[in-house]
Amino acid sequence: MAVQPVMAGDIRTLWTLIQELAEHEHRLDQFRATEADWQATILGTHSRVEVILAWHGHKAVGYALFYLVFSTFCGQFALYLEDTYVNYPTAKAGGLPSPGKPGRASGPVDDGPPSRKTV
Repeated sequence: MAVQPVMAGDIRTLWTLIQELAEHEHRLDQFRATEADWQATILGTHSRVEVILAWHGHKAVGYALFYLVFSTFCGQFALYLEDTYVNYPTAKAGGLPSPGKPGRASGPVDDGPPSRKTV
C-alpha cells in the first residue's frame, strides 16, 4: 500500500471516499461538501488541512485528513487527525490483509521516496 498527498486530479476520488464514510456512518443527510469545496479547501492558497490517500495499486482505498493545532499548555504544535477511512472490503479484495489488532503495527514501515511512502 502506498500513501501520497491529494493532488488536483484526486479530488473526485477523495470526495467519493468521504461519501462512502458518510454512508457507512448513516450520515448522508449531513454530507453537503462538493468537489469544488474540497478543491478550494485542500488546494487553496490558505489551506490549513492536509489529506493523504491510501492506494493499493491504482485504486484509492482510504484517506486520512489532518491539520495542526496548538497546545497552550505544552507551548507547541501538534497534529490533529480528524478522519481516517479505509474501505476494507475494497482493500481486502485487492489482496490486502484485514487490519491488525487495535494499537499494534501490522508490519514495518518503509518511508520510500519523498513523494510516495510505502507501508
